[in-house]
Parts: sequence; structure tokens; C-alpha cells
Amino acid sequence: MVDLDGLNKLLRESTTPVSVVFTKVDGTNRTMLCTRHVDLLPKVSGEAKQTKKKATKAEPDPDVIVVYDVEKNGWRSFRFSTVVKINGEEPIKNDERSKD
Repeated sequence: MVDLDGLNKLLRESTTPVSVVFTKVDGTNRTMLCTRHVDLLPKVSGEAKQTKKKATKAEPDPDVIVVYDVEKNGWRSFRFSTVVKINGEEPIKNDERSKD
């Protein structure tokens, strides 16, 4: 089983896309093959680098995970609290970790 930190590590280090099933806002489940491994991300051209948005000063939500969807060829995000399966296994949520 994988917790939030484990999922972030898996997304960064796995040389194959990670299968994540999560519940969307509309209540349906979605399966996404995603990654944050540098070798699996698209190459960014010089022109694309120049059009990056300026960073906001708002604190990032630790529950939100930003990934590259290898099937949709674009950046997507989901909340860890809505994750149902990670590579076929149930995730460990914070409330489950505190029971140990």
C-alpha cells in the first residue's frame, strides 16, 4: 500500500507510468496513467519556457497532486484524498496511518 509521500516518490522515480484511479468531482471514477519522471515528460522548447506563468504566492495544497497524463498528453491534477487505487493497490490515507 502507498501513502501520499510514497505516491509522490513513485511518480518521480518510476520509469513507467503509474496507474491511478480516483473519484472525480462529478462522482465518477477515472483511471489515469501518469508520471512526474523527468525522462517520461515531454521536452519543453525554448519558446514554451518563455511563456510560463508567474508563480503565485499562495501555499500549494498538499492534497493536490499535479502529474503528466501520458494518454491525454497534458498536465492534470487530482486530490490524494480521492484516490481509490495506485497500480491496483488501495492507498494508505492519513486517518489509516494514525491507527497504527
